[in-house]
Amino acid sequence: MIQVNSDNFSPLYLDMLEKFTLPLNPDVNLASTLNVINAKMAHMVTSKRIMVRPIPEEKPNIVNYYGLNFISSGGGKDKLAKEVDNYLLDKFKAHFFEQVNNDEPENEEKAEETEEAEETKVVKKPKPIREPRYEIGDGTPEGVYADCEVLNELEFGSVFIRIPEFGAFIQNATQAQQGFLNFLVEAYDGSPSLKSIKAEKMKSFVQNIPVNCLLYSDTNRVINNKAGKFLNDMLDVGMVRRAFTTYVEDKPLVINENSAEDKAVKGAAYEYGKILGEKLFEIYTKIPYKAVYTPNIEAYERYYRYEIDNKKQFNRILNMPDDIIKKEVRTRHWKTLKLSAIIAALGHPETVEITLQDMEYAIYQSELLAESFREFIKITPTTDAERLYGFFMENKNQWLTKSQIDKQKFVNRAKFSRWFNENLELVKELATIGGYEIIEEPFGGYTGNSGKRYKLVDNNNGKESELLRELVDEVF
Repeated sequence: MIQVNSDNFSPLYLDMLEKFTLPLNPDVNLASTLNVINAKMAHMVTSKRIMVRPIPEEKPNIVNYYGLNFISSGGGKDKLAKEVDNYLLDKFKAHFFEQVNNDEPENEEKAEETEEAEETKVVKKPKPIREPRYEIGDGTPEGVYADCEVLNELEFGSVFIRIPEFGAFIQNATQAQQGFLNFLVEAYDGSPSLKSIKAEKMKSFVQNIPVNCLLYSDTNRVINNKAGKFLNDMLDVGMVRRAFTTYVEDKPLVINENSAEDKAVKGAAYEYGKILGEKLFEIYTKIPYKAVYTPNIEAYERYYRYEIDNKKQFNRILNMPDDIIKKEVRTRHWKTLKLSAIIAALGHPETVEITLQDMEYAIYQSELLAESFREFIKITPTTDAERLYGFFMENKNQWLTKSQIDKQKFVNRAKFSRWFNENLELVKELATIGGYEIIEEPFGGYTGNSGKRYKLVDNNNGKESELLRELVDEVF
C-alpha cells in the first residue's frame, strides 16, 4: 500500500486514506485518490453554501472543487468514487434526498407554534416541481441550470457533475454537450448563466450555487485523435485554471498472494468506512450555514508567500511555448485557498477560520496534484503532428486513407490536404524516433483514384529508441 506521511494530512484525511481508500484501491496513486476524495467532500460541505475570502475586507466567493482524473482503461476510474459515496457519504446522500423532497428547507428559521406566534409563523415554501439530482452525468446547460434554480429556492445543496468516461464524452460531444461543458467552465464562480433567447421566458437569477465536478477518462482517449485537441482547447480556455488534474501512470500492480489476508484487509476497510460515514455526517451537521472562511494572520502570511512563489514560477517559465502550464501556475493559489476552506470545514466545523495548519495541508496537496498534472502534460500531444501521429498509433498496423484521417476533423476540410502533407513528414520523423515507420502505397486502382493509403508499422520491436529517450530527458 502507498505510504502516507502523517505530517501532510489532517487526522481525518489520514483515516480516509490509510483505513479506507488506499487499502481498497492500492493501484491508484495518492494524487488521483485525493482528487476523488476532495471532489466528494466538497459535494457534501458546499451543500452548506460555505464561502471563502483571503482577507476580511474582501467580498467572499463560493467554495467548490473541480477534479479531472486520467487513468488507463481497467484502472478502476469509477470504483473509488462509488465507494466514497456508498460508505463515507452514505448518510449525507440520504440526507440530500430528504431535503429535496421536503417542503421545509433545512436552513429556514421557524417560529414557535403557539397562539401568540400564529401571525409570525413561517409560511412553508411550496415543494419544487423539479427534483434536483444528487449527481449529473450528462445533460444540457438548460437542464443543469434548472437544477441550480431549484437548489436556489431550497437554500440547500450543491450541484455535482460526474462523467466517468470523459474522453469518450468529449470525443463524440454533440452541440448540446459542448454547450454543457462550456456551462461547466462558466459555473465555477457560482453564478451560472444562460444565453438570452428572445422567445424564452426570463430565468430567475441564480447566484452562489456551488458546482463541483469529477471528470475522469481513459488516458489514451484524450492524448490522441480529436478528443486530445478538444481537451487541449478546454484546458486552454479555462478548465486548467479551475480543475485539479491528476494522472495515474501505468506501473506494476500490487499483488497479495494471500487471499485470506486480502479479504480481511478489504473487509476491515469497508467496516471502517461505515464508521467514517457516521463521523463525517456528524461533522457536516456542525458546519454553520453560509459560513465564511477567512485565513487567520499566520495562515494568510503562508497563503501570501505561496501566491508569490507561484508568481515567481510563472516568471521563470514565461517564455515557454506551452500556455496551459503557465495558466495552471498563475492561478494555482486560488484553487488552493478554496481547498483550504474544505479542509478547515472538515477539521474544525465549529471554528470558522482557516488556520496555518489547514493552509499547509492544502498547499501540500496542491503541489502534489500539480506534479501529477505536469506528468500528464508530458504525454499529451500539443502539436498537429503529434496528434496525427497519435491517430496512427491508435490504428497501428492498419491501412488508413486520407478520407479516413480527414473524418477525424483535425482541421477544416478545405485545409486538410495541405495540412496533411505538411505534417506527414513530421509524423514520419516521430515514427522513426519511436521505433516505427510509416509505409505508403497507391490506393484506388482502376477507379481512377490516384490517392494513397498509409500504415504505421513496428520497425524496432515496438521499443523506444535511444534517441527518443535522450530527447525526452533533454526536454523534461
